[in-house]
Amino acid sequence: MKHVKISVVFSLCLFFIFELCGCSIMKTDMDTYSKMAVENDVMPTVNELGKYEDLKIKNYSHNMLFFNSEAYTVIAKYDDKEFEKQKAGIESNYKFSKDIIEFDVSDSKLKPEFTLDGFEFRVLSEAYSEYGFPKDMYFIGINEDERKIAYIYFHDFDLDYIDSFEEFLIEDCGWEK
Repeated sequence: MKHVKISVVFSLCLFFIFELCGCSIMKTDMDTYSKMAVENDVMPTVNELGKYEDLKIKNYSHNMLFFNSEAYTVIAKYDDKEFEKQKAGIESNYKFSKDIIEFDVSDSKLKPEFTLDGFEFRVLSEAYSEYGFPKDMYFIGINEDERKIAYIYFHDFDLDYIDSFEEFLIEDCGWEK
């Protein structure tokens, strides 16, 4: 009986440690992305991506006891003609932030453009919130050399600040080139 109690206590301790430390899950599920994109009026649906040569879809979830976030990344590779067409569509269909992004609870002041792994990323203006910090973040990155376009959506109910967009994409959005 003593071993059972120790085992139960040990199991509960492990459960709380995992919940506090969190766990991350990476999936590549087109159906999950497609459902989200239909409900989300900012991220492109698979049909809206045009005639791509290659498509990578990632869904990255990070779960902790009081903190859950989810990120979707879509990277489409195009031929020269379609790449130029898609870039023109981005410029006419999206509004990008031009101002420094500040977070009320920290001293972070981030430029809305940055480079990561050959992609020139820009933050969409939808990143702003009436609360002084975003709950949803949108990024579009263009890699001219590889003719790739990356769309990233991140949602977190408790996002208070970001120190570096590059680190944020890697650590919180599961970015992998």
